[in-house]
Amino acid sequence: MNRAIVTDLYQRPTIRAKRMQKILLFCMKKMQLQDHEVHLSLIDDAKMQELNRTYRNKNKTTDVLSFEQGEHIGKHFFLGDILISLAQTKRQASVQRHRIKDELAILSIHGLLHLLGYDHMEIEDEKIMFAIQNDLFQQTLHF
Repeated sequence: MNRAIVTDLYQRPTIRAKRMQKILLFCMKKMQLQDHEVHLSLIDDAKMQELNRTYRNKNKTTDVLSFEQGEHIGKHFFLGDILISLAQTKRQASVQRHRIKDELAILSIHGLLHLLGYDHMEIEDEKIMFAIQNDLFQQTLHF
């Protein structure tokens, strides 16, 4: 059985966190993962900017960062951490004319795919990654 631990911005249980957990677990199952674990945290822009500066040498906020771990924790294989800036998500949702919950779903899936080794640095890789991301997102619209 897979595990997804989602922490909302204020570290308390929310409907938003439960939905994101459900989406991650669904996607992990669809990607045929068994006994894998992922952690997702919603953070503020200041923390995201700090992490982006430290790990990517970019002194600005971003929407999502993924940190691959690839180690066993008990019986689970820990894929890594996904961090999402809630403020950046809200801005992007407005620009893209998405609901915030849809933008969070897209970014959650995007981060998971990065942890699984997908990337979008090259055009062909981008096509593959975004096709999978869009397919998974469409399957989670009713969540």
